[in-house]
Amino acid sequence: MFKHMKKLLFVICTHGDELAGLNLFLHYPYGKNEKVEWKVMVGNPMATLTNLRFTETDLNRSFNAKKARSYEEKRAEILKKIFANYDVVCDIHTTTAIRDSIGWDKCLFVNSVDQSTLSECRYVPSDYIIWDSDPTYQKQYLPAHAKIGITIEYTKTKNAAIDMKRIEKDFIQIINQKPISSQAEKKRLLCRADRGVTQDEKDKHNLFLKEFVPLTQEEKKKLKLHLEKEYYPVFINPRSIDPKYYCFLNEKM
Repeated sequence: MFKHMKKLLFVICTHGDELAGLNLFLHYPYGKNEKVEWKVMVGNPMATLTNLRFTETDLNRSFNAKKARSYEEKRAEILKKIFANYDVVCDIHTTTAIRDSIGWDKCLFVNSVDQSTLSECRYVPSDYIIWDSDPTYQKQYLPAHAKIGITIEYTKTKNAAIDMKRIEKDFIQIINQKPISSQAEKKRLLCRADRGVTQDEKDKHNLFLKEFVPLTQEEKKKLKLHLEKEYYPVFINPRSIDPKYYCFLNEKM
């Protein structure tokens, strides 16, 4: 597929308060083996230094600005130029809130479902691959501007050291190009992003959804969804974390 040694870029701290990926930057900033050449870089240095999600605008929503005005929008312009030098860009995130379950370690987000992108997903153990299928909406995200862009989402737990180890384990698997088993790959579920469920809808319909648990027929009726399709909710948060959206739904492909 590649006529040269594959070049990988790992972006950590796209959100400055998601610090678990810093371990990669400190211990594996760049390198090369017989299979790949890689670099790890901090996405939002200013926000990381102050342990804030962002300074002016959310960097992971700033990649499609018509004119770069904020610090993050200007940073996005710089990053897009850097991405052009790499074959694959992995954007590493953790959940905003601390969670008890590590279910998010089983989820990848991609901005394309072409064979090249899906092939690069085979190095990370995950049960779900979610395609950000709306081309207008997805352009605001970092991975949409890479040749092959993949978001790897991890659960933020109470133990930062364990979070770092989980991220490091997958990183080692990727740079060594060690694929998951064919059996594990076949079990993966491919979904497309459908729509958000607002906090107002949640209250109106008295919804209590669980992440990655398919909606029931009754829940689909309440939300006026196609009854013959399967929908998986993700990013379930209270108003205190996300004032607007309760969760986002993904349709099984």
